[in-house]
Amino acid sequence: MVLEKGLWQMSLALGITGWVGLCRLIRGETDHGVLVVAAAGNARSNVNVFPAAYSNATGVASTTNLDVRSAFTNYGSSIASLAAPGEQLVTTFPAGRYAVASGTSFSSGLVSGLASLLVQNAPAIKQGDFENSLGKGSKKINQDVGQGRLDLYKTLQEYLKR
Repeated sequence: MVLEKGLWQMSLALGITGWVGLCRLIRGETDHGVLVVAAAGNARSNVNVFPAAYSNATGVASTTNLDVRSAFTNYGSSIASLAAPGEQLVTTFPAGRYAVASGTSFSSGLVSGLASLLVQNAPAIKQGDFENSLGKGSKKINQDVGQGRLDLYKTLQEYLKR
């Protein structure tokens, strides 16, 4: 278990069409207070991929810098709880260099960062509270990416004023 290692949040950047063992693992972690964030996938599809489509995981799609759903991202309310920037992001690269990259793995990393900030301020936060905070704080973009685009500042404000 992740919690036994002292971790309160996990981010999964993988996608499969279904696996009961993974579902049990995620359910066990969320039952013990671990926040689970998962990349929605990069197949331009609305077919459920897991773990993003599990009800007790927060699936994250990708947007451009103009708040438009990325062409490559998986989408749909059963996969994506929300979206975050994931296109043309600058990231580290081997040999001390930087590169431009895209993908829902980058988007889910941004949401995982928010999860870590919330856990730091509210260690008892549950997956449902996390999802509600994301919904209240996200920018609505109406492009089949769940509750909208991540707004880190607004989400933190919404959660902390509770």
